[in-house]
Amino acid sequence: AFRDGDIIVAPMLHPAWLPELVRSGGAVCEVGGWLSHMAIVARERGIALITGVSGLATLADGTELILEMDGRVTLAATIRETALAAE
Repeated sequence: AFRDGDIIVAPMLHPAWLPELVRSGGAVCEVGGWLSHMAIVARERGIALITGVSGLATLADGTELILEMDGRVTLAATIRETALAAE
């Protein structure tokens, strides 16, 4: 069910996932660092990749995420709820 632009959420990114990474809108994973193979590939291709994220197993499929430039991962629903509360 992976579509172009989807964000990959995984415990780790294996190099065999390169075709999916290239099609993705970004990726978040628990294991890895900025010098891991997939992080280097993502950086070379201009793809957002955030490593060292905890709690990914609690996300349901289809959860909308926002990958922040400072390395934070925000749930899009949280942004909407805050915006609605502010109205």
